[in-house]
Amino acid sequence: MRKSCCIQICRQLIEQEPEQVEAYGLMARALYHQGEIAPALAVYEQLRKLQPEDPDIYGILGDIYAEQEQWDTAIEYYQTAVQLNPKLTSVQEALGDIWSHQGQCRKAIACYQQVLERSPELWEVHHKLGDVLWQQGELEAAVGAYRQAAELSQVP
Repeated sequence: MRKSCCIQICRQLIEQEPEQVEAYGLMARALYHQGEIAPALAVYEQLRKLQPEDPDIYGILGDIYAEQEQWDTAIEYYQTAVQLNPKLTSVQEALGDIWSHQGQCRKAIACYQQVLERSPELWEVHHKLGDVLWQQGELEAAVGAYRQAAELSQVP
């Protein structure tokens, strides 16, 4: 019920102030959490047009399209997000996950390595890197990545 009320209030705000970016973001999140994916995407697209330089919007759109297994569209949004802000390690990791899923191991490795350059403490990414290296037959490098993941995962 609250989300429906939130959506109504956001619509009213947007009618009064069409440039009200916070209302678009709030409405899109509420729609998404209600399972209304298509309307949420439409609102996020409107928000993207209002803030074309905001990498977070592209990252969110990439996440939604990835959840829908629309890989090519997700990749486009993720790549744009990373171009706008190369420091978005979660987006870079998600892009690596898609490349890995699609068997694009070299691209996945590059993404995971870029994440680890910025955030070497992410044991999960070391593990993912190990998985892809293993698939490529790079066993020594894979074992190194797995060791790093194991060491980091034990840190309290």
